Amino acid sequence: MTGSTGRFPVFAVMIRFSRVVHLLDFSQNAGHTDGAVKRQTLPEALEYVWQGYPIVPTK
Repeated sequence: MTGSTGRFPVFAVMIRFSRVVHLLDFSQNAGHTDGAVKRQTLPEALEYVWQGYPIVPTK
């Protein structure tokens, strides 16, 4: 599996061993910032990023 530049495996290995918590979504036949992919993956990504944050009630 490679990206458009053929460097996807190198990037994936670098992220894997950087000890950074990550989620790498690879979508076939999608452009660099494909709107359909963003609409499908953004809600779950935001839930992950915001987990553990307190919910402050509004006035």
